[in-house]
Amino acid sequence: MKKKADDFFGIRDDDPPGQVPDRYLTAKQVAEKLGVSTSWILRKAKCGIAPHIRIGGVIRFSQRDVEAWVQAHKIKGALKV
Repeated sequence: MKKKADDFFGIRDDDPPGQVPDRYLTAKQVAEKLGVSTSWILRKAKCGIAPHIRIGGVIRFSQRDVEAWVQAHKIKGALKV
């Protein structure tokens, strides 16, 4: 199946909910995908800007939520940071 150009994590908009399993990513994994430092994504999470899940002292990022966050911040083909 061909991926869309804006298909950041391999999730397509037309996939029915529940059919594509959600993955939980570490800050390092998200940072690598976005091309930013791990400390940057952690700062954004801690101040409530980046969507994340905290389980005890561990921060994880839902790849679906991060994908939606990235899509919501696109401006004329660029990312709003």
